[in-house]
Amino acid sequence: VRDSGQNLWIQCNAFKIYDSRGAAAGWACIGHDVSERKYAEILIGGQKRLLEKIANGTPLSEALNALVLFIEQQSPGMLGSVLLLDEEGIHVRHGAAPTLPKDYMDLIDGLPIGPNNGSCGTAAYTGKAVFVEDLEIDPLWADYRAAARPFGLRACWSTPIFDASKKVLGTFAMYYRLPCLPSAKQQQLIDISTQIASIAIKRHREEEALRQSETRYRLLFEYAPVGILIADNRSRYLDANAGICQMLGYSREELIQMEGRDIVVAAQIENIEPALEYIDKRDDYTREWQFRRKDSSVFTADVSAKKMQDGNILAVVTDISERKKNEERITYLANFDSLTGLPNRRQLDHHLKFTIAQMKRDQTKLALMFIDIDRFKDINDILGHSIGDAFLAEVARRLQGVLREQDMTCRLGGDEFILMLPDTSAAGAAQVAQKILESVCQPC
Repeated sequence: VRDSGQNLWIQCNAFKIYDSRGAAAGWACIGHDVSERKYAEILIGGQKRLLEKIANGTPLSEALNALVLFIEQQSPGMLGSVLLLDEEGIHVRHGAAPTLPKDYMDLIDGLPIGPNNGSCGTAAYTGKAVFVEDLEIDPLWADYRAAARPFGLRACWSTPIFDASKKVLGTFAMYYRLPCLPSAKQQQLIDISTQIASIAIKRHREEEALRQSETRYRLLFEYAPVGILIADNRSRYLDANAGICQMLGYSREELIQMEGRDIVVAAQIENIEPALEYIDKRDDYTREWQFRRKDSSVFTADVSAKKMQDGNILAVVTDISERKKNEERITYLANFDSLTGLPNRRQLDHHLKFTIAQMKRDQTKLALMFIDIDRFKDINDILGHSIGDAFLAEVARRLQGVLREQDMTCRLGGDEFILMLPDTSAAGAAQVAQKILESVCQPC
């Protein structure tokens, strides 16, 4: 846990260390900070669970409370609330505030909206986000700070919740006990909250108006920002929403003539039957699947599925292709130099420990060569950094062209490189050095 209260996730890779006789001497562990990836997974997982609650008919107050609690878990110190605009559109009513003092919520329940009516009243009136850093000095709170003061509230950020036609449904607010303004991550949480709250409120209001279970389900089904499929226990599709149709490139009419094997990649067809058996026996199912679009392109998605009361299966499909690309990019940047494509210091440390242990075991030699470029600073200063970068990339290419497949070239940073040459004597290293000089001296 960081000082800020945020969780720090570390991915550890462990490997054995051997002594000179080849016997196991212990373990070494390399840790990588994967907090950003875990944070993204938590957000995706939380959104899916909330959408499933809404899809399963959870009462509005319970769904909004679950939403606020989830967002509060991601932002330590935050106290959240959802206020709903009444039918006349002139007063805000209590929607959800599981951790804010009840006495405070009773004071603001029913207050009118207006251009200077605190954060929530003003946001609902203007249809724009209102971020108040300090209630004690902001003029929007002139008539309301006395009500907030006994409860130690100092900052309040309120954002309107809209329906599909941009009509204000209510507000989502973040309170803090210290003056502050939202960070980029908190902005992301606000966006998630207003989107999910909008879906929950819209569903609830349509439910009350239509009073038909099928119509209630259809509205949520179509407006959900994820793909949703309904299938029987043999994976034949009975219904599909616009989200999954857009992901796959098929129309709803085409999908309901298909089954699981028609849209997953060939290598995963054999996994369909075990998955159906698992869903039939268990209430929770979440796996990654690879789907094949109508144009034959492939994408990866998280699939959460459960058995409904009628025996059919509800599957929520979230395209995670972008997340996968980001993970791969993060992994690449953690291990390779972005300019030259060479392994970086971290990769060198990992391979060096392994190679030294192997050399000791096999009683062979290992040569390490440290290379830097004379007067490289002059290139940057006179010709510019873009030329300097191109020069480094060309040097890296020529270094790799000299070495054997089992050798390793790493860039430490700047104009510094290290070459690791397994099974190489001092004389052999000298020969490599001469080849490098000859290669680097060749004009482009």
